[in-house]
Amino acid sequence: MKYVTTFFGCNQSQLKAILFLLFLIALTALIPYLFTWQNAPLAIDTARIDSLFKLNKNLDYYENNDSNQYKFYKKDYKAYTKNNNNYEPSNRYEKFDKQPLRPQTFDPNIASEQLLKDIGLKQYVINNMLKYRSAGGKWQSKEEFKRVYGLDEAVYDELESFITLPDTKAKYTNFDKNNSYSTFTKKEPKKSFIVEVNTADTTAFEALPMIGKKLALRIVTYRKSLGGFIDVAQVKEVFGITDSTWLAISSKLKIEDNLVIKININSATEQQLKAHPYMKSFAKILVAYRTQHGIFTAIDDLKKIRVIDEALFNKVKPYITI
Repeated sequence: MKYVTTFFGCNQSQLKAILFLLFLIALTALIPYLFTWQNAPLAIDTARIDSLFKLNKNLDYYENNDSNQYKFYKKDYKAYTKNNNNYEPSNRYEKFDKQPLRPQTFDPNIASEQLLKDIGLKQYVINNMLKYRSAGGKWQSKEEFKRVYGLDEAVYDELESFITLPDTKAKYTNFDKNNSYSTFTKKEPKKSFIVEVNTADTTAFEALPMIGKKLALRIVTYRKSLGGFIDVAQVKEVFGITDSTWLAISSKLKIEDNLVIKININSATEQQLKAHPYMKSFAKILVAYRTQHGIFTAIDDLKKIRVIDEALFNKVKPYITI
């Protein structure tokens, strides 16, 4: 080292600095070669790529136009091992024959599971049909049955003429519990006639336009609670009689007989008075007034009760007696 420093005319510290710089220069020059070695191109295994292409080709379905059979090639995993990187698929395949159909006349709504099997339907299609039927579903046309989940279109085409259902669903059809179909018959309009409101039963009221069973029953029930109608306009007080309904039926109502049942305000109990639609608001007060002042000597005495104004008195007057 002493000779080197003497030869170059530098001290020992300067010599160490020069050597360090030379080391850095050499390392910088070698770095590109190191990365080139790490990124060396991999050898392409063309044989393995070809084997994968063959495997993919064998996984495709194909149809044999000369028969009703089709073949499906499955992966042959047994041919592959960890020690065999160059995988070559075998020529073995599984062959599935399309189950032949044995068409016969049937109604999908009532056909038994065994009958459907005999026809040649797949089990999963039969299961879907049975689940649909058990849930209350019914096919009303061939068009609807065609949409059964899993039913192949080619199978349906072969069975279509044997299905005892109409081709398409009619706009109006009735399906009864006996699985019979009948064309919907339009209900004839109700004949125009006059109804006597105090003697008519529910059937007579149902004959009126826009009056159904429930509304007819409400009219009869309300008439009974009143004790009878004194005016056809009272029918409008029944819950459910709208303005349009009243407009349709008002001209078809009449009152011929005075069949009103009256209540004796001197002997009627509070419950009996409350049962009347017009008196339930003051029934308790009327009984208390009668207890305090004695029986009513005239119907007009009812006006002495403060809660009964002129309008309310005129409303209940036809229904009371003493």
